[in-house]
Amino acid sequence: MIKHLTGDYETVEYDAKKYVMLYDNIENEPYPIHWHDAVEIIMASQK
Repeated sequence: MIKHLTGDYETVEYDAKKYVMLYDNIENEPYPIHWHDAVEIIMASQK
C-alpha cells in the first residue's frame, strides 16, 4: 500500500517507536514503479 508517492519516490511513515511495518495485502492491486530508502521484502503466496 503506497500512501505518499512523489514522482517515483515513496515516503514511508512508521508508527511512533516502531521500525518495522508489516502489511498483509489480500487484494490484487497494481503498484507503480517506485523506490524508497526503506527495505521492502515481497513474499508471494499461493491461493
